[in-house]
Amino acid sequence: MPQKILFICSTSDFPNHTRRATIEAIGRQNPNARAVCLYSYWKKKTAKLNSASVQMGSYYYFIPRKLLRNPVLNRINHWCNLLFGSEQLHGYDYICFTKPDQYFLLPFFRQYKKIFTVSDPFHLMGSPENDVSKMLSHSDYVFATAKALADDYMPKYFGGRLKPSLSVHYWPNCVDTEIWNLERIVPTGRRQVGPKSSYRIGFAGNFIPTVDLNLLEHLARHFSGHRFILAGRNSLNPGSPEAQQFDRIIKMPNVEYKGLIPFNKLPQEVASWDVGLMIDSIDEFGRYIHHNKVYQYLSLGLPVIYQRNLTDYEQLQGPVYGADNPEEYVQQLEKVISQLQSGADFTAPAVALARQNNSDSRAKAFLECLN
Repeated sequence: MPQKILFICSTSDFPNHTRRATIEAIGRQNPNARAVCLYSYWKKKTAKLNSASVQMGSYYYFIPRKLLRNPVLNRINHWCNLLFGSEQLHGYDYICFTKPDQYFLLPFFRQYKKIFTVSDPFHLMGSPENDVSKMLSHSDYVFATAKALADDYMPKYFGGRLKPSLSVHYWPNCVDTEIWNLERIVPTGRRQVGPKSSYRIGFAGNFIPTVDLNLLEHLARHFSGHRFILAGRNSLNPGSPEAQQFDRIIKMPNVEYKGLIPFNKLPQEVASWDVGLMIDSIDEFGRYIHHNKVYQYLSLGLPVIYQRNLTDYEQLQGPVYGADNPEEYVQQLEKVISQLQSGADFTAPAVALARQNNSDSRAKAFLECLN
């Protein structure tokens, strides 16, 4: 019989949840998978929990989330949930936690095997170190999206607090090919190829301190004859040197900043680009981030260029080009533009590579580790 798995999700809008595609893919392959969403009881009427592939449930914050650090209030909140029919919280083989701030549920799942998906260097991004430590120290399985998260981050910062029996698995990010689907945007499923006077070179992602703004500015100046499209939230501290540099970049004549584009409209925008950029800085933090955007770009037929701040992408053959420094990055982009000018069509190999790294393949890897 398939293992019974409960996924804990911190959202009241599951259709737009970042992990929806993977959880639904697991649900298609394992009918005993279920998801419970954590959100305020006062958002009950506006919550969107519909899914065609996985059974959904709710766990309410009757008490403000920040107060649940108090064990008495946490227990009261849990009793309220039991009274309101949260029987789906029990009877599982595995409980899968997806964020450090879900640690307050640990006392209620003592008898179950616990899984923690480590998608970021959480405590380096603002999550309290104690929250991350609690989740890791109680976990029986960890699924890490980057090799360095598993090999370096956890031993370096939490090594003495992990269970000796902890089972750690490298579980790379993926793409939802139902949404990031070129055929939905271009009926022929083929991109227009051939020489152009100017190519559209894009980056999709939030602008945070780990983005290499020096590289971005260098590229925009070097390739002044091409259009650079930037899509993502500006999360840089107002008035900081990084924010000032970003403001200078988006005022360049060949740069167009579109801000944060709704997730359901982003594929349409990215499909209009000719090249997709990955511009994480080469530093410790960047080594821990394995982005799904590389697969999103590929799924729409784009060639991709990235800085080699981690080894995860080395296995991606074909239209994925790594660079060790800004000079090599320029060379790689020049090579890609030259190929485009010569009529190169990256669509087929890019889409094939994305399909090898889609939600279904990721779900299969997850279930195989548990079995």
